[in-house]
Amino acid sequence: MKSKLFIVALAAVTGSVASAATFNVSNPAEFQSALTTAQSNGEPDTINVAAGFYDIAASGTLTYTAPASENAGLTIFGADSTTVILDGGSQVPILRIDTTQVINDGGVSIEVYNMTFQNGTAPGTPANGGALAIQTDESQQPAEFATIVWIGGSEFYGNTATGDGGAVYVRAHAVEGIYLDDLTFDRFEVNPTTFVRNEAGGNGGGAYVAGGLFTTPIAFRNIDFFYGIATGSGGGLAVEGFDAATPSAFRAQSVSFFDINFFNNQSNDTSGGGGGADVGAVSVFMDTVGFVDNVAEEGGGLRIRPSWDSITMVNTGFTGNQAASSGGGMAVGCTFFNTFTVTNNTFFENVANGNGGGLFVQLDSSASIAQIYNNIIYGNTSEQGTGDDLYMNNQCFNDIGASTELFNNDITDFDIGPIAVI
Repeated sequence: MKSKLFIVALAAVTGSVASAATFNVSNPAEFQSALTTAQSNGEPDTINVAAGFYDIAASGTLTYTAPASENAGLTIFGADSTTVILDGGSQVPILRIDTTQVINDGGVSIEVYNMTFQNGTAPGTPANGGALAIQTDESQQPAEFATIVWIGGSEFYGNTATGDGGAVYVRAHAVEGIYLDDLTFDRFEVNPTTFVRNEAGGNGGGAYVAGGLFTTPIAFRNIDFFYGIATGSGGGLAVEGFDAATPSAFRAQSVSFFDINFFNNQSNDTSGGGGGADVGAVSVFMDTVGFVDNVAEEGGGLRIRPSWDSITMVNTGFTGNQAASSGGGMAVGCTFFNTFTVTNNTFFENVANGNGGGLFVQLDSSASIAQIYNNIIYGNTSEQGTGDDLYMNNQCFNDIGASTELFNNDITDFDIGPIAVI
């Protein structure tokens, strides 16, 4: 896969700083034996998974459950995602990694690379992460948090969960970050013509990712989210945060996206949103992201939930997305003291039943500013509301109101107020 050279280099660096155990496995029994040994041997572990078909339905879910003293990393390398096939047979979850019991887990890292996860299911116990679930400690104990969670070079097809994360579920404090890189969600099969989709009964049809509010940056790179379905929010992806001291926060520290495609995903929650992605974060950055033909109640392509501080978007496109209420392409929830900057993006032929066929944005306070520069926002439709291309309420809390700057945009119909555009 594209990231393999980097991964090998990273492993070499990691291996040079501490003694480590290495396991080579070629069937499910050997795989589980390696995980069982690794979860309590007190040293960093690497498991190399040989090419082959791994019948997880027959052998049972692969599990790694670390005790309190296991302050060490786990790395799993598949030979290649096209040749290492882990199959849940639509009966069981495939791989579950749990380090929540580890105390002072500053040495914990979890990395999974280069495998295909297919037909996994989490039917209720457990309910989250049909293919892959990773959890680290999330308490407010006087402890060091885990360092990194990385999932790379892998493919996820035909996975389901009754809870969150049809294919992937990650909930972790990781001070160096949670990274999803070089992944594919969904496969097209020609005969018969079908899309092997991922589906969640909760949030995140393809993936659900949550990181510690004050500890964990989250990054997505080079990923295809296709044909995901969520009964909740985030047809392709749901990402948010958590904090034990403020359980209602639900915001990640920062979330970044680069080279991501969201195509034909669907959120079915009539009080939720984000057909392609639903994001709760303090800071959001997007570069070279595509949202095409996604559907949701609010934010057909993308919904960013309230209480964000900064949104920056460049070189990103929205087309053919639909919202039953507002924000056919994108919906942004109301908040104070923030900066909203969109530059060199395209919003074309998106549809909302309510306001903002292309964009629906809310913000407030004299310290806030919306900067909309050099965008094509054209041919969008607001069927029963206003602002075919752009609707912005820049005084959503009835405070002083936010400044709004429009410059060099190709835009036909917009409704911005009540504070006048600069």
